[in-house]
Parts: sequence; C-alpha cells; structure tokens
Amino acid sequence: KEYSTMDNTVRFRAAVSLLLLLCILLLSSCEKTRGDDISDIMYDYGCAAVEIADDYLSGRITIEDAYTKIKSNCNRQENHYNYECKEHGGTLIDTEISADWDVYIHTSFLYYAMNDKKNGTGVDSEIKEERDEIAKVIWK
Repeated sequence: KEYSTMDNTVRFRAAVSLLLLLCILLLSSCEKTRGDDISDIMYDYGCAAVEIADDYLSGRITIEDAYTKIKSNCNRQENHYNYECKEHGGTLIDTEISADWDVYIHTSFLYYAMNDKKNGTGVDSEIKEERDEIAKVIWK
C-alpha cells in the first residue's frame, strides 16, 4: 500500500508528540533538590517567583498580572532580606543563608524584565533568563 505525504506528516507529528510527552514525563519525574544556603522564607519566595514567570510565559496570566505579582513578591523579599542582614550583622556573606542574596537579586532582575515587557521595551527571553537564574539557586 502506498502512503501519501499527508500520512507521513501525520505519522511524523504523532512521533514528535510522543517524544515530547516522554521528555516531559521524564523531566517531571526528576526530583528537584533544594539548594544549599537558603532560608525557608526566601526559598518559598523564589519558588513563587518562578511560578509567576512560568504562568506568564505559558500564557496563563497577562504581563500586567505577572508584574503586579512579582512586584509584591519582590517587596516582601526586600523586607525579609533587610531583616536577615540586620540579624546577621549587616551581611549574609559566609552565613548558612548566603544564597538568599542570589534569590533576592534575580527576583529584582525578573521584576525589571517584567516591567520592561509591560512597558513595551522588554522581551520574554529576559524574563525566561531571570526565571532560570532563580531556579538554579533554589533547586540544585
């Protein structure tokens, strides 16, 4: 029996879809390990920041909603980070929560990237880049 180009296209798409599904299942089964040197609160803030970025990048929320959420998250992080610095003598360098700075700074950069996007001067790749930087800190 002869197969038409249409049959081959359908088969190819089915194969690609199956491959993507297997990749997604494999990646989702990988256990994320919490990063070292991060406080519980900043870990939670970092997870929330990644989720906000993911929600925007996947189209579940608008850039305006994402910006509002990340601005609130960033403000709470700043307050907590400043409190932590006071508790540790002004700096978190060489403390058990030294990675909190990385979560805070990359969330700030994510906030700026979303602000730029909201104002028409930014691009999604900047948002994705900062999202990935936060993920590197909170999950090893």
